[in-house]
Amino acid sequence: MTNYQLSSEGYQFIKRWEGERLQAYRDPAGVWTIGVGHTGPVNGQAITAGLTITAKQSEQLLQADIETHTRVLKQVVKVALTQSQFDALASFCFNLGPNIINDPLLLQAINRQDWAETTKQMARYVYAGQIKLQGLVNRRQAEIALFNQQLTTSKWQNEHGTFSLNEAIHLRTSANTNADIIATLQPGQSIQYDAFLIETSGYVWLRQPRTNGYGYLASGQSKNGKRISYWGKFS
Repeated sequence: MTNYQLSSEGYQFIKRWEGERLQAYRDPAGVWTIGVGHTGPVNGQAITAGLTITAKQSEQLLQADIETHTRVLKQVVKVALTQSQFDALASFCFNLGPNIINDPLLLQAINRQDWAETTKQMARYVYAGQIKLQGLVNRRQAEIALFNQQLTTSKWQNEHGTFSLNEAIHLRTSANTNADIIATLQPGQSIQYDAFLIETSGYVWLRQPRTNGYGYLASGQSKNGKRISYWGKFS
């Protein structure tokens, strides 16, 4: 899953929940912190009382910390995620440390795509020591809402037809824009499909039967469970 990157929305989500302070302070768990949730050394020196940094330094530390805190996530998650799911897990790891994703119950739930169990496991992490913190409860709730944001409650509906492309579109291994690309179809090409799926807010997917399974193609965008754009013609 190494091709995933934090979106701009995910970046702002982390900044919003961490806050930004250019002078060293102790977080609710008593850990010296500076910038946007940065707890490691600054220019080789441990964070201590009185340390200050510039806004530019804070941004640089945040960029490096995001890379550090998502590295393990990218290595151990083996299934396709929506962008919102990745952003939520990135925030979760940023807050709790990069290796938190290796929690067996959490990681197993993710890799079998059991999203209800995944969010149940995320919700456990609301304690600093033995003390339950409302701030962590609030953050987990926000991360879980973000995690579920792009999940569809719709089901595949059987329909046979032909879709002719008006623009280049990737054919993928699953109905997910982060799934592997089988081929890039060009304007004027057509596919035969046997089912479609309208996401609550996202895309309208077509399922193409293939000799070794199925290919999936986004044929347009959807909002509130309805198609709002077409990237080709149906016949």
